[in-house]
Amino acid sequence: MFIILAETHKIIAEKIYENVQKRYNLNLDLDKLKWGSIAPDYLPYYKLHRHYYDESIEFIVNEIISLIYISRYVDLYEMKPVFRKYFSKKLGIISHYICDFTCLPHANRITFTKNMRQHIKYENDLNEFAKIFKFNKSEINIYNIKIEDEVTLREQIVSYIENAISLYKSKESSYSKDLNFGLSLSNFIVDFILESVFSYCGEIEVQLV
Repeated sequence: MFIILAETHKIIAEKIYENVQKRYNLNLDLDKLKWGSIAPDYLPYYKLHRHYYDESIEFIVNEIISLIYISRYVDLYEMKPVFRKYFSKKLGIISHYICDFTCLPHANRITFTKNMRQHIKYENDLNEFAKIFKFNKSEINIYNIKIEDEVTLREQIVSYIENAISLYKSKESSYSKDLNFGLSLSNFIVDFILESVFSYCGEIEVQLV
């Protein structure tokens, strides 16, 4: 399996943690979030779900939807430690795949043995670049991508990710593009999950009144 080295995924996980704190005043479990962000490169189960869009989009959409439904009766501000760890780890796993979808070797399917060195070198270089990189949220305005409201939850997620990846592929290749897109798309999906859970909780409260 080809991997973005762990440091890159951990850096993005830390940024996600900061975003959730800032936007929602919600504390995730940072250690579990970081572990989830690298787990797909180490746990055998995830070898069944290759880190390429075509092979794994259905898997990752299922992960997103499952996490929303599992969490819909949970007050995220009153999470028990066990659930906080689970929720944070799942967000990290989802972020891992999202970041791989917007990484040049994965997006361009550099998969054959003869390209192994090229793939690994790119990700090694990206790993070093990420350590000193200053993320630019305004460079990639992913939140402006439009999706239809009157479609299923699954269709909304697939449509959004597809459009974001199309935008990614339309831009000139660079390490900064990979990192900015990976973080921006991850933040959007995490926000989408949280907003969906909050929405379900609000509906339940209304029903109980």
